[in-house]
Amino acid sequence: MGAFSSDTQVTVTTSSTAEVDSAFNDLASIFHPANRLAYEVRINTGFQPPVSNTVRVEIAVPDDFLNAVPPNHQIELFAQLLNDGGEETIDSFELFEATFNASTKTIIAELPTAIFSNTRNSAGDFEAIITLAPTPGINRTMSTTSPLSFDTVLRASILPTTTASQCKAAPIQCPLSIGCTVTSPYSKPRKNPVTGEVKPHMGVDYLAPQGSDVVAVADGIVETSRQSDGGYGEVIVIRHTNGSATLYGHLEQRKVAVGTPFVPTKVTKGQLIATSDNSGASRGAHLHLDYVPNGAIFLSKNRIDPAACVDALASGGITVWDDGSALDDAFQVFLDNILIGSTDIGASNTLVVNNLIPGNHQLKITAIIAPDDLGTYGITLNDGLTFANGETSASGVLAQGWSATFTIVVPQQ
Repeated sequence: MGAFSSDTQVTVTTSSTAEVDSAFNDLASIFHPANRLAYEVRINTGFQPPVSNTVRVEIAVPDDFLNAVPPNHQIELFAQLLNDGGEETIDSFELFEATFNASTKTIIAELPTAIFSNTRNSAGDFEAIITLAPTPGINRTMSTTSPLSFDTVLRASILPTTTASQCKAAPIQCPLSIGCTVTSPYSKPRKNPVTGEVKPHMGVDYLAPQGSDVVAVADGIVETSRQSDGGYGEVIVIRHTNGSATLYGHLEQRKVAVGTPFVPTKVTKGQLIATSDNSGASRGAHLHLDYVPNGAIFLSKNRIDPAACVDALASGGITVWDDGSALDDAFQVFLDNILIGSTDIGASNTLVVNNLIPGNHQLKITAIIAPDDLGTYGITLNDGLTFANGETSASGVLAQGWSATFTIVVPQQ
């Protein structure tokens, strides 16, 4: 209703092309999909794009695909989105929030009309390309109320609220040894109310003259190190300790390679991984950074603003420290059996902040360094988090290699 200014024929077809498969694999690996639907859905509107801000899409999920979803995964909707809001033009797949209706076996979403582009076929028709893939994380099911429209979310995000610039996952460090100056900020796909243009930019571009040192923003393993088929040029993806991932694009030289499943290539926070350039569909030398949280513990699954997380103040979440007088102990910290980080010897570390999934979670700490075989720990919970008994702090002693487990409660947002 009201999607077009005049009568328009809309054609919906399916296809399975190497071109789309390549475009999906170029970026979607950062979301850790288990597999992809064997085909893509194409919505063609001819020479007239939708004039509304959003379109409602409902896709039937085949039984064989539904039955093959791995445990602890959720089917997600991906749509190809032309990113043209920064210093590059990249037509890549983006994860959009959707809900699964178990009774009808359908995926339902309100998608921005920015997914329609007339650059993907020789006829110049406006077309949207959509596919499905399961990714790790929480199960969202269709509620009895109407889902919040994507357009509402986009309009709300424009408002100058105090939470707009908060990090939606764990803090990371600056990815450049020269320091971080944003040249093109993160921007969701919203339509300019005056010009009608849509220029999304789902990452951040940083000032980085050719040859600048690029470093890992957190500990992790190298998951991708290659020349991409799409616009990112030389690209590296790092899967971090807490399951989140970062992508570094338009590189000059990659200094790390992918290991093997048995011997992965590990990197540490601040380690040199590449030098910057303008490889791929770039308009000049710079560094493009994407940040995707781990959907198993964070509310966000799609790309978030990495600039808000760079050197973010660790003022909330879960803080673990050495509570002894010798200050010679260190601990590993797990949330729902996911290693979210380790404390430095004798130091206090806040390991997870902001945007955790509401409900009960299991927090476990393990003494990994305790020279006198007595790892004395302290834990403080912030941002409304509590232990099951309602307290916000705990302390104790662990022998080296031993663990302590707690139930913590994350309030509703």
